[in-house]
Amino acid sequence: MRLKKCNQAFWLLAALMLPGLQGCVKDDLSGCPVTGTLDLTLSYTYHNKGEADLLPEEIKKVDFFVFDEAGTFVSRVTDATGPFVKGYHKSLELPGGNYKVVVWGNLENEQHRLSGLETGQVCLNKAWLGLHTYTGKDGNEYVQTQPTDLFYTLAAGRVRNGEVSRDTLTFTKNTKHITLNIRWRDQYGFYCIDPSHAKETHCYITGQNGDAYFKDNGLPRSRWVVFRPDYVVQRSAGDAGASPVRTPNVQGRVVVDRPLPPGGEALVSARINVMRLMTYPNIESNDRIIVTKTLGNGVEQVVYERSLVELINKTAQYGTQESLDREDTYVVDLDFRCNDPWHDTGDTWFTCGITINGWTVVEMAPEV
Repeated sequence: MRLKKCNQAFWLLAALMLPGLQGCVKDDLSGCPVTGTLDLTLSYTYHNKGEADLLPEEIKKVDFFVFDEAGTFVSRVTDATGPFVKGYHKSLELPGGNYKVVVWGNLENEQHRLSGLETGQVCLNKAWLGLHTYTGKDGNEYVQTQPTDLFYTLAAGRVRNGEVSRDTLTFTKNTKHITLNIRWRDQYGFYCIDPSHAKETHCYITGQNGDAYFKDNGLPRSRWVVFRPDYVVQRSAGDAGASPVRTPNVQGRVVVDRPLPPGGEALVSARINVMRLMTYPNIESNDRIIVTKTLGNGVEQVVYERSLVELINKTAQYGTQESLDREDTYVVDLDFRCNDPWHDTGDTWFTCGITINGWTVVEMAPEV
């Protein structure tokens, strides 16, 4: 008799639950959840400035590009309002499945173009982001403006319908700030004060790092681009307290008369923002410093050319990709030999000292 009552209670409970389950057991599954949530928490701790999360100081806008398991582009979600504070996160509602989400920080339409990206098409492995360029009179592709700070990260996860999946990511900073300081020293170690050095000398960085793949932030190496500098105009010794000013970076070069800096030595100081620097085992990076001298007919002659990453590696401080990614500022001091104090026989363009972020490499061989 007791067993019978227990059976009756079981079937009564099952009967009460059945209406609530019917929506999820029928073939159409109309009552079941059809989406889940992927919640992504973002930070920027992948740097060499301690352990602080610098996302609030660095990030102004975030774009999420969602791809399914096959690499099909599903959607783009843009957050331009944030607030971008520590612990910032974004929830993406998606149908159940496996996804990869490419996240760009500070993507700007005025600077960046997207290629190979089409909704509903399998394109993750071929999509890339690139800098806008223009073709100069010399046929080279010049980056239109100084690149602003761009960040990248990638999430991969499974979304289950009716559930919340979470992941925590940190950005990699793609933009590198390069300062080139060029001076001339005689055989006794004194810096030359002849202003013709600075007036005739220009510098650039060129390479195939103007683009980046969506799939892994690698370099497509599809085109060569030239990064133009902003020259820092130093005042004369009498105006040592004056603040430096910058020349506009426009399609037609603004020729600047750069007077002698405080201290009197001839100096070319230029700031150039470039994109991600990468090191390849057994393959020399093709991101190169180019120094030119303007001839009497106005033509710029290349007088020095050297791999930027090779020089950085010679400091023995940045031997891995992680160390290159964590550092976002490189100050490169190039000292050339001035053998002729009367400056009527031309320059030798031998380097007699190279310093990068305080680490010195000395080379005594001609570069060109």
